[in-house]
Amino acid sequence: MTNFSFAGDRLRRALRSRPRWRLGAAVLVGSAALLSVVLSTVASGATSSRTGAPGLWSLVGSGIRSVSGQIGTARTADGVLHVIWSRGGAGAPEELLETTISPAGKVASPTVIVSGWSRIDDVAATFATGKPLTVVFDGTQTDTTGDPTNGLNLATNDGGGWSVGGAAIYQANFASSSVPSIAYGPLGSFEQAWSANGDVVVHIGVDPAHPAITYGKGSNVSLIQSTHLVAASPPDKGAVTWCAPQGIYSHPFNVDLAGSSLPERLLPESGTTRCPAASRTAVTGDDIAASVASERTVKVWKFQTDATYVSTDVATGPGIKQQIALAKDASHPFGHDWVGWRDADSGRLQLRRSSLDGTHWGAVVSTAIPASQDAVYNLDLSAQTDRVDVIARTTQGSAVSLFHTQTFPGLTVEATSKAGQVTVHVSDAGDPVPGSNVRVGTHLLNTAADGTASTKLPSGSYKVTAAKLHYVGATTRVHVKAAP
Repeated sequence: MTNFSFAGDRLRRALRSRPRWRLGAAVLVGSAALLSVVLSTVASGATSSRTGAPGLWSLVGSGIRSVSGQIGTARTADGVLHVIWSRGGAGAPEELLETTISPAGKVASPTVIVSGWSRIDDVAATFATGKPLTVVFDGTQTDTTGDPTNGLNLATNDGGGWSVGGAAIYQANFASSSVPSIAYGPLGSFEQAWSANGDVVVHIGVDPAHPAITYGKGSNVSLIQSTHLVAASPPDKGAVTWCAPQGIYSHPFNVDLAGSSLPERLLPESGTTRCPAASRTAVTGDDIAASVASERTVKVWKFQTDATYVSTDVATGPGIKQQIALAKDASHPFGHDWVGWRDADSGRLQLRRSSLDGTHWGAVVSTAIPASQDAVYNLDLSAQTDRVDVIARTTQGSAVSLFHTQTFPGLTVEATSKAGQVTVHVSDAGDPVPGSNVRVGTHLLNTAADGTASTKLPSGSYKVTAAKLHYVGATTRVHVKAAP
């Protein structure tokens, strides 16, 4: 199977020269020549200052101090993705910035949230219905002993501009040098978590006098986020996950009963050779992802109603898989999951989307890193109904930057032949895809409600391609032996 992605200007020029063909997730059905154009450009990893086209990389920010500095991403109710990041250092005052990305992928110019600080390190961002866009960042405004901003600092935006607190919301437990994770509980409790000298701690609210609670030993700490708040009686609930030498742990807690006896869970088959440096464990909703088995298997664990986790191997094989990222489409009560990783053998980024119930995974979509960059050190994903936004932290020499692209889910196409009758089935994570454009040799077909299309063909070997708008197309071959 071959995957296709948008091919930029060359594809647009080809499209204008053949106006009758339909574009679906970067596949032009009906012209072998045009398919060759797509195939020749999919591996380019092209960058562009003209933003908004899935498959092209756009610059989000540059001048970042470290490859391990954590950024924050959150999508607000209007569909806009907010990327919060910091830059400065090496004698230059540090600043916290916001770059917004439209649902269609248009990247705006960065705006400054705060500037002139002595140190701004790691960032976390979150949003929930009825709450402002919320950011926590660690650092200090000055190097003066006793500076009230030395710790975890809060910035919020309710649509009328950014408001930054004059004092840290927490200062103890190494909060000023942590890699924070933040979330809202289902009832709206504001939670922060990080690793403090090897201890996993959780702080509730914004009162620095309210003590943090220790839940375990490890690093790469993440909180489970509730994007849709509910009206219910307390206590509010949450869950914190982290990485340890034994594997990935998850610990549910009641906000009003912090430190309660709810048991922590070691996720089955989660043993891994190492935790990624200065990065949060990939968590979304009740799902968790990690690279295990000496980093050669990408596994996703899904929380069950009986308080257990069931795992699925999303990627296997001999190659090392790193920079694991996970996202959920929050527009649906269940939502598709997206998982992404970097394949160390090819250097390419690979992504897969699940079915709504999370039981099946679609075809792998592959893309090169930005052409101007040497390496990728971290990934962040944010899912929409029909696509996923990808933020990559990259390097060119010693320069560290952020780049953005989008991709659609991948189609799977299968073809069988019996007595000259060819049947093609097109699916997405196990679900049929009606209305797909199918080409078998020179024959053009469309799939029915069950995702199938069929035609009679003489004996021979045929190339089969499938495409649909807002999908990445696929190809296979079928060998036909006509009835005698």
